[in-house]
Amino acid sequence: MTSLAPGVYVREVSSGVRSIVGAGTSTPAFIGFTPQTVISAPTLVRSWTDFSKKFLPTDADIKESLTRASAAYQEALQAVKILEKLISDAPDAASKVIVTQAKIGETHTAAATFVASVVTALANLGLPRWQDVDTALEAALKVTHSEEKAADIIFTVYSTAKTHYATAVAPTVTGLTATATAAATAADALSSAAVTAVQGFKGNFDKITGAVVSKFGLVDASRIAAAYARREQSAKDKWNLAEAVLGYFANGGSQCYIVPLEDGGILGKALALLETQQDVSMVVVPDLHNKAEVADVSAVVNHCAKMKNRVAILHTPRYSTDQEALAFRNSLNAGANPAFGSLYFPWVTVPGVDGVPRSVPPVGHVAGVWAATDSSRGVFKAPANVSLAGASGLDVALSDEQQGVLNDKGVNCLRSFPGRPLMVWGARTLAHSSDRDWKYLSVRRLVCFLSDSIQQATSWAVFEPNDERLWATLRQSVSAFLRDQWRRGALQGSTPDEAFLVVCDKTNNTDDLVNLGEVHCDVFIAPVRPAEFVHFTIQQTAGQAP
Repeated sequence: MTSLAPGVYVREVSSGVRSIVGAGTSTPAFIGFTPQTVISAPTLVRSWTDFSKKFLPTDADIKESLTRASAAYQEALQAVKILEKLISDAPDAASKVIVTQAKIGETHTAAATFVASVVTALANLGLPRWQDVDTALEAALKVTHSEEKAADIIFTVYSTAKTHYATAVAPTVTGLTATATAAATAADALSSAAVTAVQGFKGNFDKITGAVVSKFGLVDASRIAAAYARREQSAKDKWNLAEAVLGYFANGGSQCYIVPLEDGGILGKALALLETQQDVSMVVVPDLHNKAEVADVSAVVNHCAKMKNRVAILHTPRYSTDQEALAFRNSLNAGANPAFGSLYFPWVTVPGVDGVPRSVPPVGHVAGVWAATDSSRGVFKAPANVSLAGASGLDVALSDEQQGVLNDKGVNCLRSFPGRPLMVWGARTLAHSSDRDWKYLSVRRLVCFLSDSIQQATSWAVFEPNDERLWATLRQSVSAFLRDQWRRGALQGSTPDEAFLVVCDKTNNTDDLVNLGEVHCDVFIAPVRPAEFVHFTIQQTAGQAP
């Protein structure tokens, strides 16, 4: 600048330090079934009202749904009548058995062989168990049923005036499998029955299959009833996500992503969609509470570990004892990075989005507690010793002794203390209790926050000249950011030198690395850890100073 007139001139010069802005930590993604699925991509919602408009059914939707359900129910009953008539008309129906794909003249050990084959098939598919399918079958088919067999099969005994027969119901079984036997009062009576498929019954088997397929597009009455039962149960389960979102906003949440799953939706596809949402910091799957879904739990935790900037909030199935919760925890395989997952127990009682009180997984409420704690204190504060809003009770009341065992295994408990509201009373990850680095949620989430913040704010350095000026700028930017975090209380130490160290110079950027186009910036931090166990010692001094 050339100065012509006398006076004072001021020139602004950039300091060369690029500031790092902290990444967000309070945005969860909810994956699950919505009462009204109209969107398949991750959708951002900023309030309960926003969620209601996008995902809750209107009065017209409810009326249409009830009409469809009624029609499905009538079809199921009609299919049962067809099935009963064809079987009752079959020759020797009281003493013969028809087995799927049975060849004329073959002898089979009916129940034992069939149950074993279906159990194996379902186990290989890893399908979830449909709760209460037997109860729904009773209502739809107006019959009594035997006890459950294995995890995914309902063996139902039907009784008519002429015969007794049983049907094994499983979501993936194709073809009719009806077992007719004389004087059978329970499915167990079929376990040792050696039977023969004969010409007359084989013909009626073809009639049954053809009649029902041509009329309903399904194979047999049991499958129609099972599908109906699954629809009914699915409709119940679809409130889990809505209750979780309501609990999230009730506990201080501000915004979240919703990833709806259609019936039979694949969790892996939903997780893949979330890989494009860089601002997600928690993953919540309220419908993931079945003992058969352990592999899905691992998938959620592994997704978080892959992304490195989020942690999974998980829950146990709806158990009534601490021992069941402990057994479930021990059955989990959280993968190579268990610190990216957290587990909560027990379920909570809520008033119900639709006005019907119910017990639901606590994960949505917990996500709200995480978000509110981040906002009021910081991500370094353990999200525990915080009251839980939007819930009226717990499914299980725990003692200190019971929680101690669960806490050591990384199960975060919700507690009810006299004179206090419901409390979140645990803040550990699924990492082993001996893992000093990653057993605390606050440490895991703090490191996620620091890593994500630095990564997002230093992208400018790519393709810059790889020399001392670049190293110094990176060193100064990261140091300034960490110094601010230390002042906020996220790092230990009475001075910044005790709290962190940033190395980015010739010592870790050798000529060989520079020639490879690499820049290395090593960051060492001393994160604060929660005071999980507070001890006081009281001693009598007999009136004298200690």
